[in-house]
Amino acid sequence: MTVQSIASRLTRWGLVSAAAAGFALSAEAQEFTIKIGHIASTTDEDHKGALVFQDFVQSQTNERVKVEIYPARSRSPAPRSAVPPICCLSCR
Repeated sequence: MTVQSIASRLTRWGLVSAAAAGFALSAEAQEFTIKIGHIASTTDEDHKGALVFQDFVQSQTNERVKVEIYPARSRSPAPRSAVPPICCLSCR
């Protein structure tokens, strides 16, 4: 995987704007966490790109900005097919 490939994926995810917000922190700024959840497995290039983003942001902010990555839909709710449909009383 090339750096350009990783950069294009990060841009597509919209994470570059989150990184820019992290760089704007001053030395006295409060620490915070960026949480990234995605559907890719840990062997997928999307996940590997997220790891590169995590290392970059944390190193550039002296770890004032933490990045947590949740692969394979580990932090998302159940898929729509697993949720029973809600029906109003008038359609019974």
